[in-house]
Amino acid sequence: MSGSYMPNPPSTSTINLTIADLTIYAVLLFPMLRITWKHGKSGMVCWPVFLSFLALRYVSDAYLIANRHKPQIPNPVIIMTNTGSIVCLSLIIVGIIYERNVILSLPPRRWTEKVMLAVTHLTLTTGITLATYGGSPKQGAPGGVISKHLNQIGTYLMLFVMLFGVGWWLWNTGKRAMSPMTHPNFKPARWLLLAGCAAFHSQLVRLGHTVTYSSTP
Repeated sequence: MSGSYMPNPPSTSTINLTIADLTIYAVLLFPMLRITWKHGKSGMVCWPVFLSFLALRYVSDAYLIANRHKPQIPNPVIIMTNTGSIVCLSLIIVGIIYERNVILSLPPRRWTEKVMLAVTHLTLTTGITLATYGGSPKQGAPGGVISKHLNQIGTYLMLFVMLFGVGWWLWNTGKRAMSPMTHPNFKPARWLLLAGCAAFHSQLVRLGHTVTYSSTP
């Protein structure tokens, strides 16, 4: 935000979508609590992280609805909830893919899964850090943020890693999904894969919006 420009309050359609969004996440909460409690185990963190994602979405949506008549100016609540949502959903996708491959115990690729887990975590964390710092509001600065270039680098890095890194990992996992149909964990692994695919596309939409926003003058 530069000069005397003041953003408009959110539109009615945006508020309606936010209310629908909040309702959907509220409906999902109790099934996710049951899944986490029933199927969670030591070392499996993707479902508990999803609960954190839901909590952040509740705060973000409720804040927008409560302040529907005020200009949409970035502040700590908006920044932290949006950043936290991206972080949690990214970790969920990576964790789901990793867990899906681990429970099937398909040799000899366990070391490959650990490498992919480490690399995707590191690069996504780097992108998130750059985007969060660079995109923090600063009055009088170009674009109204601390560093528009860092913000863009971070958002593009996240999109690149999610699309080509995590996307390749998910695609490669899908190719191997039908091979161990006699494995006792085949059905849970299939559901994990389906959940990962759904979350992956949702995250691409979110990151695409973030990239577009960061590139807008």
